[in-house]
Amino acid sequence: MKLVLASNNRGKLAELQAMLVPLGIELVRQADLGVGEAEEPHRTFVENALAKARFASAHTGLPALADDAGLCVDAFGGLPGVDTAYYATQFGYEKGDDTNVRALLEQMQGQDNRRAAMVSTLVAVRSPQDPEPLIAVGRVVGEITRAPRGSNGFGFDPVMYIPEFGQTFAELPTEVKNAHSHRGRAAQQMLALTDRIAALRPGSGYGAVLKGQVCLDWDKFEHQKGPFILGCESPEKAVARMQAIRPQWHDVQSYWLKNVGQYRRTLQHLRGAAVYALVEDA
Repeated sequence: MKLVLASNNRGKLAELQAMLVPLGIELVRQADLGVGEAEEPHRTFVENALAKARFASAHTGLPALADDAGLCVDAFGGLPGVDTAYYATQFGYEKGDDTNVRALLEQMQGQDNRRAAMVSTLVAVRSPQDPEPLIAVGRVVGEITRAPRGSNGFGFDPVMYIPEFGQTFAELPTEVKNAHSHRGRAAQQMLALTDRIAALRPGSGYGAVLKGQVCLDWDKFEHQKGPFILGCESPEKAVARMQAIRPQWHDVQSYWLKNVGQYRRTLQHLRGAAVYALVEDA
């Protein structure tokens, strides 16, 4: 499954691609499809993320995923917020990660209140007019250091100290940061919306759920061994679909379900058995 990422930030692409591996999703930067940046005229993360997602989908014909993220510093009344990417420019610096960090540390000289939050809002749309976008928000609270620390990550990672780890984001191993960052937490929320993620696949009536996770890699699903849950509109259709896809499945017990929510409940009833499922969207 291919989604266009409504961003040209390679750091975001790498992070989000790693986080969405369980869904079998391939993210493609909009720049690689010849699409420029969308305008971001709004004052909230969610409004800007939605605007970017709709813009990318409209110009590519693909489902789109957008992330609007920023730093919210308590001492600055929550700013720079949605202006985070351009923070340094208001102080005469060029736009960039290094200049943003430099400007922030300069502006926070003498500040004892170093508390800040990194916020990420992810929005996914099936089409430019999608009336039900998927929205997930991740937030991590920490403190701004007095000097950069670490060489991993990007953005404000070198000065965002996370008390629970005793390190900045830039000092953490990539896999640890991805699991606990604001963007990582937003991605985890997005993954939790599995009963709607499958519907992002254009031109398809189903997604495969492997051991409780949505998997849109059809080949992987076809080569699994049961037990299986097959979600269709009726028991008869379930059996017919199963036999049409893999005739040898005729001796595998199946359940008919109309959505992933029902699949989850059935999976709980089976007490966590290694159940694989093909769920057809209703």
